[in-house]
Amino acid sequence: WVFAGPGLADLSAIPAGTRDRPEDGATVVVPVTALSDTQGALHLRASGAGIPAMRDLFVTGLSRGVIRDHIGLRADYPRGIDLLLCAGQVVAALPRHLMLEML
Repeated sequence: WVFAGPGLADLSAIPAGTRDRPEDGATVVVPVTALSDTQGALHLRASGAGIPAMRDLFVTGLSRGVIRDHIGLRADYPRGIDLLLCAGQVVAALPRHLMLEML
């Protein structure tokens, strides 16, 4: 587990596991300003296991570099990083298997 500050710029220093030991990939808890399904600074589209249809998520207070790196690691699944974005009592879980795109 890694508890990151709001200034987290990217995931380059966070353990992502290896192909032989993907369980060594971190779960990163990141505080963000806001999470919404209608508006925010960063527009994400998510799909994959556990989501019956594509889902839009708007995040305020998260660096694009964090999502860029999360998307980049997806190509090397099961290696990766799981993200928990927290805005007060609202949490968005973005596991490593999720397919994300920035819009």
